[in-house]
Amino acid sequence: MALSLAAPRRALLLWRGPLQQACYYGLGIVLMKGLSLFMLPVFTAYLVPAEYGRLEVVLALSGLCSLLIGFGLSEALYRYAGLATSQAERQTVMRNVFSLSLLLGLFFGLPLLAMAEHIAALLPGRASAFEVRLLLLAVTLEGCIGIPLAWLRMCDRARQFFWLSVSKVAVQALLTFYLLANGFGVTGVLLAGTFSALLLAGWLFFDCWRQFGLGLDWRRVPELLSYGGPMMVSGFAGFILAGLDRLWLAAELGEAGMAPYALACKLALACGILMQPFALWWYPRRFALLQEANGHQRAAQLAVLGSALALLVSGTVGLVAPLLILWLTPGDYHQAIVLLPWLMLAMACKHLAELLNLGCYVDRNSQLQMHINVATALLAVFAYMLWIAPYGVLGALWAMLLCYALRLLLFFVLSQRRLYLPYRLLPLFLVALLAVLMTLGGQWLAAGVER
Repeated sequence: MALSLAAPRRALLLWRGPLQQACYYGLGIVLMKGLSLFMLPVFTAYLVPAEYGRLEVVLALSGLCSLLIGFGLSEALYRYAGLATSQAERQTVMRNVFSLSLLLGLFFGLPLLAMAEHIAALLPGRASAFEVRLLLLAVTLEGCIGIPLAWLRMCDRARQFFWLSVSKVAVQALLTFYLLANGFGVTGVLLAGTFSALLLAGWLFFDCWRQFGLGLDWRRVPELLSYGGPMMVSGFAGFILAGLDRLWLAAELGEAGMAPYALACKLALACGILMQPFALWWYPRRFALLQEANGHQRAAQLAVLGSALALLVSGTVGLVAPLLILWLTPGDYHQAIVLLPWLMLAMACKHLAELLNLGCYVDRNSQLQMHINVATALLAVFAYMLWIAPYGVLGALWAMLLCYALRLLLFFVLSQRRLYLPYRLLPLFLVALLAVLMTLGGQWLAAGVER
């Protein structure tokens, strides 16, 4: 009997640490990134579709600017600190990356703030210069927030990550509710986000200053930028696939016409948020794992495990989200229900591409993934031009799905050529079938409730 229990006990000990870390990371990131989801009933109660559409237009701008200011440095930190051979070397990498991120924040953030009026005029809809300034101020703090949080994940300081996340979310949620209830509208939502970002950035800045100090080895800058730059370009390509569509639709259909699509996209983001417990543990460690004994086998197993989770999460969101839309939002937003199956399929392709692509990241540069992302982004722009004007929201969905599916195929094939990993794909096909049935079940339940 003792012998028969030895293997399960060893497995439990092996996974206990990662699971504990994943739980802390998961709760923290669900709170931080899921705040907009938790607040959806509040947003839709206080904001009419035109205002909600305007909020989504401004938030889409934040995704674009944060890519520019972040410059892919969190991925550079994972890459160079993850492969460092000593703690002193890892801390040196962190000090350089953190200092460089602060410089980039000033270099890009200050000119963007100065151009807020011109940026507001270029956006579709009626965003004000003050709203754009609030958003840009929060984005400028990306270096003070993103890099230290990435370091906490690398150092397994999950408890601290969790409490910092809880503190930010509590301040932002309470202030958002207060400002919306007092008639501040979209401006109130942005003001709450900026204030909470200032508090978190200040705390993390002084924590990093105390641990590492500030200092930049200029000889390391080309290496960091050469790795982070293509990652930034890849991020811009990702924005085209999931961000530019909302701006394009707002210009074609107006803010109110785009609002149900924006709501469906927001709920689809729950797939990524629910995957964060696994992703936040896996991504910073995947390079170091390859260097361990039997590392290729274990990396393949973990990537397949994450892919199966991604599919199940997509199916679960597809099952539950239609009912949430019916129960928690006014009737003006219920058109979002029929859009969800397309978005669930696109999100599944997106996450599979990010989990089955390790071979594309093992080189000392990130050119290959940049080329893949840029190619699919250019295809998306062409598809938007071709399909959004005549088909509206459906055209945007078709374009997104086509590009995510092609991206998955390219990443998988080229990754396996660079670094073959023994993936077991049959279980993934079975889980994918289950996810499709769950999503269709969500549509059936919603139709039944409406009747």
